[in-house]
Amino acid sequence: MINNKKEFGKNLRKWRKLRKITQEELGFIANTTSPTISSYESGCAVPSFNTMIKLAQALKIAPVQLFSYDSEYLTIEDKELQYILVEKFKNIPFKKRQLIFNIIDAIVEKD
Repeated sequence: MINNKKEFGKNLRKWRKLRKITQEELGFIANTTSPTISSYESGCAVPSFNTMIKLAQALKIAPVQLFSYDSEYLTIEDKELQYILVEKFKNIPFKKRQLIFNIIDAIVEKD
């Protein structure tokens, strides 16, 4: 099913840690156990398709992100937030949009 079980396990662990979820919590949400999550993370086992979907939902990522780890990927929540911001931004007068852009630009430069 997965060419590199160890790589999948590493990615699952990185995403879980990034989301600050314990193996027990992830197991509960995905309707499995913490030892099973541990076996996925160690590369000893791979989840079924349905469990993989549950894991992705619990981590708030697209299932494909379990196959690669890039923290630059947007989460489902990020995409929803972007949509909301774009919709709100459309209704703001141009001068205020410029001000908002400058504030965002200044914040991004600091990082």
